[in-house]
Amino acid sequence: MAEKGRQSLARDGKNDARLRVIFDHGTENKMLMESLQHALYKDDVGRRITEVMSGPLFVDYTAETDEASGKIHVLRSYSTLSFVGKNRHLLHKIGVTNAEME
Repeated sequence: MAEKGRQSLARDGKNDARLRVIFDHGTENKMLMESLQHALYKDDVGRRITEVMSGPLFVDYTAETDEASGKIHVLRSYSTLSFVGKNRHLLHKIGVTNAEME
């Protein structure tokens, strides 16, 4: 979480705030604090780092027990939407798959 906006009272009576969240792969999102909390609880591998100097999320070496589980891909869209066409050089999908890339 890079920034926390002004807190306000949500419809359910709980405090909420708009957050600027930067994920470990670089994606940024402005989401509500409650939404982030719900997403973290649903994700079995979601982690919270509460100390500034906790170190990296991943180590920079491989262990004997490490196993390749997929391929990283960076893709451009074939979408015919005008917004996508105008910004095709900026828009990319980055992900991991264990399926064939064709």
